[in-house]
Amino acid sequence: MKTKTSVKALAWSFILGVLFIPGLFVSLVFLPWIPLIARGADWISRCAAAWTGESVPPRQASRWFDVRQIGNLIVQLGTGFVALVAWLGGGFTSGVLYGAPFLVEQLQFFSWTVSDPAPKIAVSWGLATIVLALTLVIALGSGLLSLWFARVILAPSSEDVTRSRDILIDSFSGERHRIERELHDGPQQHLTALKLNLAAARIAKDPEGLKAALDAADENAAQALAQLRGVVRGIAPQVLYDNGLVSAVEELIAHSGVTVALNRDLGSEDAPDIGPLDETTALLAYHCVAEGLTNATRHGGADKVEVSITANELAPAMVSPLRTLTVRVQDNGRGLAELREEERRGVGKRAPGTGIAGLRERAVALGGTVELRRASGGEGGAELRMDLPIRPMK
Repeated sequence: MKTKTSVKALAWSFILGVLFIPGLFVSLVFLPWIPLIARGADWISRCAAAWTGESVPPRQASRWFDVRQIGNLIVQLGTGFVALVAWLGGGFTSGVLYGAPFLVEQLQFFSWTVSDPAPKIAVSWGLATIVLALTLVIALGSGLLSLWFARVILAPSSEDVTRSRDILIDSFSGERHRIERELHDGPQQHLTALKLNLAAARIAKDPEGLKAALDAADENAAQALAQLRGVVRGIAPQVLYDNGLVSAVEELIAHSGVTVALNRDLGSEDAPDIGPLDETTALLAYHCVAEGLTNATRHGGADKVEVSITANELAPAMVSPLRTLTVRVQDNGRGLAELREEERRGVGKRAPGTGIAGLRERAVALGGTVELRRASGGEGGAELRMDLPIRPMK
């Protein structure tokens, strides 16, 4: 075991001991709200695991009563009790033994009495060192046991992993269907028209007819190229990998055809973009903005959209590197009622794995959430919000 990990586990056991009494008090007094308290214990355990270098993979918890979170709370209270007893009992006992040679004239251990200064110090300090060593061993064990239980209890089960894998497979399949449909409805139509234009130019008998056919062919080629670029931009824009999420969103806004205000709060004035953001999270956040703009323009009839991208720390950096990425797209369009009515009638219906449902499926697989709700501010419209954990870059 690495020394740094052992020191952190020892420090975590001390924190466990400190948190035991307030944690037990809150759990007993607010027993009807124990699921919410268990969620707090879940968050603290994940922060501790991440701090020690063993982050717990995200898992979609039950909406209200999550048995595994309750189990984790009970285990953490148990290990916290052991840590508290070890630190208080061992610390007090070793402290008394270290000071005993200077506080009493003689020491008596059962039938053996020591009064000479040198033997008295040697015996007392030797016992104190043994007690202190046992205290550290028990405290370290409680800290490591707490972290181990957190990883075992809170990590996704094999069923969760299988379900997430199936969701991702369905999402990829839906994404392929979307790309196929966009290629069929866009570039393919213009390429077919281009072929007809070239055929007309081939049989044209006068210069004016030839020029008209070539002009039409040039227009269709330009349209096909523009729509093909749009399809590629919707799949995985190169600017996202070259310059980051915000730059990719700015390019997306420039081609949206609607007035968009972009707000960003990335937690650092020195960094123009979110730094170490993994490609999966960045791409999903980009697709969330794209979906929000599509809903606002095609379905909501909005003329103003507000996009915000924020990165918030879940805990101080010295405690945990965990952060969350929040993406919000708010418009002043017709709102949720219109969107749900179109969905009920099948207007603009898309394949599984695409749209908001597809975003939600992929966000859940990453431990995040997606919510579509009425926009705030009294102007009507809808708000699409995505929250994703920012995983540390390896």
